[in-house]
Amino acid sequence: MKPLYIADDYGHAPSIDRAIIELARAHAIDGTSVLVTTRELGHLPALRELPQLRVGLHLCLTWGRAVAPAGRLGSLVRRDGSFGGLDRLARLWLTGRLEHAALRTEIAAQLERLRTGAGRVDFVDGHQHVQLLPPVLRALEEVISSMSLGPLRVRLGLLGAGRLRHRLLLNGLVGLRRAWPRPLPFSSTQRMVDYEGFSEGAACRRSTEVMLHVAHPEVADPSLDATSYSYTERVEQFMRRSRAARGAA
Repeated sequence: MKPLYIADDYGHAPSIDRAIIELARAHAIDGTSVLVTTRELGHLPALRELPQLRVGLHLCLTWGRAVAPAGRLGSLVRRDGSFGGLDRLARLWLTGRLEHAALRTEIAAQLERLRTGAGRVDFVDGHQHVQLLPPVLRALEEVISSMSLGPLRVRLGLLGAGRLRHRLLLNGLVGLRRAWPRPLPFSSTQRMVDYEGFSEGAACRRSTEVMLHVAHPEVADPSLDATSYSYTERVEQFMRRSRAARGAA
């Protein structure tokens, strides 16, 4: 069984966007997850020109500005409508202050922004894996049930390979999802692996998605060094996947 190659973080920065578009045009990736909370949305129309590419919402509740009005989101955002990071979101969850109505409102707004801008939504995952938090998943379930999005998949698979931080915790949250008291209104990924630890050409015994974090070598962006994957690491993944796709052509 062949894996699916999914590039994360489209919409984060021009260097990432250019790398993803080039890989998509070369048929070197199968899909991309898209941020809609980080900057102006000029990056979205390009996705309409790539109908073969699976487009997913990279649900973000920790970075950038909310799509919905801040007045409707309670403690989910700061007064200026910005998110306060993963630690803040976790504190809200653990202290019971993560409001269900606010989550529903913002998730629906992000899904609608992507559908309007890109013309489709094929799957959902989460920046910093926020979709695995039980209250977020519960709100996501309700929003998907209420919106006419067509067949939709949510990336909830077990995480393996690479150097993913907090992998044990994240896999524990996947376990909670599997103990959900009722069926979910979407399909889910069985297994997700980081491209950094993945062997090209490896046989997969079950549905597997490979996560890429790429940047373009001609669009230097040192600011990416402050993210989980540095600019250099992202360029290396871009070059490696480009070579693999050319070799398979």
